[in-house]
Amino acid sequence: MKVLVPLLLRPNGPKVWVENAEKIKNKLTYEDKEVVIFDEEVPSYQSKFAAEANARNAVIDKHLKDEHTHVFWIDTDIVEFNEDIIEMLSTIPNLNPAKDIVAPYVFLEDNEAWDFKRFYDISCFIDNGGDCFDYKEPYNPFPAGAPAIPCRCVGTCFLMPASIYKMGVRYDPFDERNEHIPFFAEAKERGFGVWATPLVEIRHAFLPKYGINFR
Repeated sequence: MKVLVPLLLRPNGPKVWVENAEKIKNKLTYEDKEVVIFDEEVPSYQSKFAAEANARNAVIDKHLKDEHTHVFWIDTDIVEFNEDIIEMLSTIPNLNPAKDIVAPYVFLEDNEAWDFKRFYDISCFIDNGGDCFDYKEPYNPFPAGAPAIPCRCVGTCFLMPASIYKMGVRYDPFDERNEHIPFFAEAKERGFGVWATPLVEIRHAFLPKYGINFR
């Protein structure tokens, strides 16, 4: 696999995420990768998530090359993850790296607001029944021990075949939903699997700790 790793930053955004993007870049152990830190201005007038959709489209259009087989997305406010996360996600049992998109489980880092292990991205992690993951255990209705859970949508961090983008699939800046939801719907229509694996975990920043509010 030759992996493109885009790290998206908002222009003039908090310095802490600029520094964290560099930490992510330097921490990943997968060798055959190209890391791009993208902080260019993009349009944001179309919808609530237009900036995110346009940034993802722009970095793909500008930096995806023929030799890239996969794209590894990880938000720049992820503060804990395994250094070999790309290797881990590409070897989940029963999944096909050429046709399956796979995300780790995303939890909030330890904080004073919740005294339990809180699932973070409950708006984008949607199971095949259309239900969002719960913020508390069991997080989803599938039995413990499954290597991966089939989903309609995931978010925050995932490894995906680059062939999706090479088919011309892009993010819709005019859709009022989170940019991942319509994107993954089209990916599934084109025959790609969308999965979340409890075998790999990451931690999202508890934003108030850094003086930032959740959206």
